[in-house]
Amino acid sequence: MLNREQNELMCLVEGDAPMGGMLRQHFWLPAVRAARLEADGAPARVRLLGQDFVAWRATDGRVGFFDEGCPHRGVSLALGVNKDCALTCIFHGWRFGVDGKVLDVPTEGDNSEAFAATVPLKHYPVREAAGIIWVWLGSGEEPDFWNLPFMDLAPDRYSVICQPLNANWVQGVEGTIDSSHVGVLHQSWMQQDWAKGMSSTQKSTAVEYDFEDRPYGYTASATRHIGDDQKYVRVTEFVLPWFGMIPPETPPYGDRTAIFVAPTDDTHMMQFFVRFNPYTEAGLDGAGSQVGDPDAFAPIGTADDHWGQDRDLMKKGHWTGFSQLVAEDFATQVSQGPIADREKEYLSSSDQFVIRVRRGLLRAVREYQEGKVPSCAPGGGVDFSKIMPRAATMAAERSWDEIEIPETMEEA
Repeated sequence: MLNREQNELMCLVEGDAPMGGMLRQHFWLPAVRAARLEADGAPARVRLLGQDFVAWRATDGRVGFFDEGCPHRGVSLALGVNKDCALTCIFHGWRFGVDGKVLDVPTEGDNSEAFAATVPLKHYPVREAAGIIWVWLGSGEEPDFWNLPFMDLAPDRYSVICQPLNANWVQGVEGTIDSSHVGVLHQSWMQQDWAKGMSSTQKSTAVEYDFEDRPYGYTASATRHIGDDQKYVRVTEFVLPWFGMIPPETPPYGDRTAIFVAPTDDTHMMQFFVRFNPYTEAGLDGAGSQVGDPDAFAPIGTADDHWGQDRDLMKKGHWTGFSQLVAEDFATQVSQGPIADREKEYLSSSDQFVIRVRRGLLRAVREYQEGKVPSCAPGGGVDFSKIMPRAATMAAERSWDEIEIPETMEEA
């Protein structure tokens, strides 16, 4: 368990909270699905670390990322006119370029150009990769960008969806890395064809963990024994501060999933799912048929209606009463409260991965408080593109680290 001080240090991101400062300065943050921004289309409101921003795509495809409030009178620039590579405030017609340059201040008449040069418009660097707009909110020299295995894939090798949730961002992280829940929480889905590779999780819910510390985070193997001769092993990779990379349901060439969060503020998050395949065109397997709105693909209810749980569905034999697999995850995370009280926990051996990630987050933020670059930050010679989750059913005597990652499908 964590005491209150440790829990707040790990969870809080608003204002001058150290964790928010660390994330702002040393990491590129996922902000919005790239497809949501159309050239000359509607700007998107984005909230990160307790601050409000606006993202928009100009006529030529470039993306601008500003503080939401117009520097004149604070009117939301999400209301702005997006045209001719400029975003124009509808209130008084002030125009802003993608690069943050103030192009025109019509309220100043002939003095517009000189006055525009004095206007303090705050804009931020962005990158577009894996179908996501990433933003850096810090100051000074930009940190290295993420070199993760799904960042440079062709568009047909990945898909991206996301979901806003009313809970602290660490609850999303912990739900991602908790492998022991798969065979229990998701048991009603394990018999479907797309999930048959994970059906062994029901035969043994007692998980044997093994961990390897990495410069970027952790490699964790979760082993379930199937009789005396075989075992099912899932090797999950975790890249601090929030990237959980999940093995394929149909190894070795099935789709992997990267799950990560954008901390909206202290009590809200946006959870991103990137389904990716280094070997062939990515599908969404059976779970894909459930996706509707890619920016809110599995909405849940509130505590008043048990977060949308269907007890009639449970009477028919469904374990949880949620008609979408990921809604099961979301409901459990949100049900812990806006910020989980970790002083009241009674942890078990199945929580070893969760404990390690908490330690990693606290170590990183304390390094930041000491004026250091967090040791888990991108850079330092680590090739993030080689970090790959994997799974296999294998002979009981073999070691999990013998699971190979083929370079191509032809290697099978």
